[in-house]
Amino acid sequence: MKIRSTALLLTVVMCGASVAGYAARPGARPTSTAGSISLETVVPKTFGDWITLPEQSGQVVNPQVA
Repeated sequence: MKIRSTALLLTVVMCGASVAGYAARPGARPTSTAGSISLETVVPKTFGDWITLPEQSGQVVNPQVA
């Protein structure tokens, strides 16, 4: 009888945890109220010794070249 009541208690606790996890999950919220983010204003043009190369498309990095 003790094993049966323990199993029932664990079942109730696991189901409760499942319901609580489902209820606490984050939902998708529309981003239209936050405004649009422009990467041109967020990403800096220079970072240390690095600079952006204007109008460059699809560069391939060659590991043989230093």
